[in-house]
Amino acid sequence: MIISFAICFLVGSTFWFYGKLSKVRGTYGFYYEEACITRQQMDSFWEIKEGGIHEKIEDIALYCTKKGVEYRNTDFNRSLEGEEIEAAGNMGLLAGGRLCEGGLVSPYDRKGCVISKELSYQLFGTTSGIGEELFLSEKGAENEEEKSYIVRGILDTRDILCIVQGDDKSMYPYIRVKVKDIPLSVVKQELASVLPMEISWYFEGDFYVGMGRIFLCLPLWGILFRLLTLIRRKMEQKKNLRAYPVFQMIVPFVWIAGIAGLLLLSLRFSDDYIPTAWSDFEFFSTLFREKAEMVFLLLKREWQLPDMGIFFNLLGIIGCSVLWMHLQKTLEKSILRMRKRV
Repeated sequence: MIISFAICFLVGSTFWFYGKLSKVRGTYGFYYEEACITRQQMDSFWEIKEGGIHEKIEDIALYCTKKGVEYRNTDFNRSLEGEEIEAAGNMGLLAGGRLCEGGLVSPYDRKGCVISKELSYQLFGTTSGIGEELFLSEKGAENEEEKSYIVRGILDTRDILCIVQGDDKSMYPYIRVKVKDIPLSVVKQELASVLPMEISWYFEGDFYVGMGRIFLCLPLWGILFRLLTLIRRKMEQKKNLRAYPVFQMIVPFVWIAGIAGLLLLSLRFSDDYIPTAWSDFEFFSTLFREKAEMVFLLLKREWQLPDMGIFFNLLGIIGCSVLWMHLQKTLEKSILRMRKRV
């Protein structure tokens, strides 16, 4: 009974982690060593592009991060240092899924900000600082002018963090793109007029969602092979039946149908993962090296706010799936022992 409840809990947890991971589907991030894109360039991209581009690329956001920013609350005479994210565009692409109270700041709201729970608590003495005013100043900046912002929303994170909308002249090194049913290669083509050619590293949301789906379906593979093994054993026991030759012909088709069905259920990747010619034997080895390098560079760099939680959710799916399979095997052994006793 305990094992059954544990399996149900793990099944629910696996789908919960996958649901969280699925939020990055259709999301891409392009990162550069130096700031190279302005809000004006992004705006001009939307104005120039024609041919239903809005149906393919739903939204774009630029951003940069700044360390050692000082935050002050003049009413309580409190101050502390933290991180600031200056954005241009839809802030939802940067903090989507983390907003726990209030709202995000619109692209042209220069007086509003979104802060973390931790910053709200330490600065205002509450985790719900909506409507409060904070002052920030960037240390080491050429113009170290103190700016004031009104808190519009609260993020569910323990980091000391504040997100504001930047001005039109600011330059940004990071780009976040939300698309609908188009692969990475097409996104790069569509953004060729905006993106500098040499991308330092990038993020591909569909890749991580696809990997999560494979591990989500992993226990189903275990169930399938156990069922097929059980059918084969039962058939060996029924060799003397007249219908045995018929069953012997049907079983291979059941194997093929089961494996094909699970492959279709497990593998959900874009067209970039399919070779243009079946004779291209180098395709998958090149693809593997490219994606391995992508993951390595993302792990090597300092994680950006939009990328946080991806590996946590993916590891959650893997861990729950492996435990789920292990408990399934344990439950089967327990049932067999009970039958032998009876």
